[in-house]
Amino acid sequence: MPNPRSCDSFITEKITSEGNNLPGDGLIYLEDRTYFITYFDYNVNKITEKYLKIDCNCEIIYFDETNPIIKNSIN
Repeated sequence: MPNPRSCDSFITEKITSEGNNLPGDGLIYLEDRTYFITYFDYNVNKITEKYLKIDCNCEIIYFDETNPIIKNSIN
């Protein structure tokens, strides 16, 4: 299973190929193959923040505004 950070260039290419601008610091790896991304979406002319999850082949399996990492905690 490849290191998830090896997928950074693939993710960047995917976001920019759709006409968006992903800055160098707009891709943040969280954990469990999940990223938080911030980019300028030219389709709606605003900054967009999304969570993105990839599989072991760098294929995007989740792309939405809700964090897919579920934490169980008792407070």
